[in-house]
Amino acid sequence: PAAAKRSTTPITSTIPKPRLKIFRESTQEHAHSFYEHSYKAPTYCQICNGLLVGLWSQGFRCKICHMNVHRGEGIGDHHDCKGEAILTPCPGPDAEKDQRREEESAKLGDVIAQIRELANNPNFIKEVTDQLD
Repeated sequence: PAAAKRSTTPITSTIPKPRLKIFRESTQEHAHSFYEHSYKAPTYCQICNGLLVGLWSQGFRCKICHMNVHRGEGIGDHHDCKGEAILTPCPGPDAEKDQRREEESAKLGDVIAQIRELANNPNFIKEVTDQLD
């Protein structure tokens, strides 16, 4: 029988090396990336706090952080909300989620403060039970 040929190629060269992706946070600021957006619910401009009005294409939304701004002039001294927004750095994709968390925790804090205030009222229990009758 014929002798088996030995490979001269080392085994390690045939095993694919794992590709490691190293992610690092960038300190570079990114610009907003706006597109025209049609809103299904009342939405406010995040620059001037004015209502975005119209039947469709009421304003612009950032593809990354979902910032909402007027198509043109806003209220007050804001003559170009989109232009002002472009001058601010985009905080990134988690900004909306972080902002929502802050608002929710602020709302929860307000509720707790109101409950504490009500608990200090000696007639609170009586007023609640009177409402139930």
